[in-house]
Amino acid sequence: MRTGCGFNVTLDLKDKEDGDAGKVLECKLFELNTKLFLHIFSRVPWKGFLEEPGFHIVGKPKEKKSDEERERYDIYLSKERWISLTNPTEDPIVDGGYCASRSRYDRVDIKYFAIGPKFKPQ
Repeated sequence: MRTGCGFNVTLDLKDKEDGDAGKVLECKLFELNTKLFLHIFSRVPWKGFLEEPGFHIVGKPKEKKSDEERERYDIYLSKERWISLTNPTEDPIVDGGYCASRSRYDRVDIKYFAIGPKFKPQ
């Protein structure tokens, strides 16, 4: 798992396997010391400002105002959204899966491609 500008998360085949196994996915955010964690729950019952159903994000500590000051972000995806993301109807290698949501911090885009980590673009 890695991130690009903004909240642009790209997942690969290993991330899918780890997520399916119930593991929490983790990566560094924006080359800062800030970490991004992706949790998969059977249901995401809470919803933040502007967020889509089945998606929630929390920045910690909450009182901080910028990415540099925050220690971590936690993204919560419902199992339904996870399955939809990681089992796309089109070609999972070429087209991949995609889900997005607005949030109080920024727009969050999550992409999935069924390729191994060694094939990720640098």
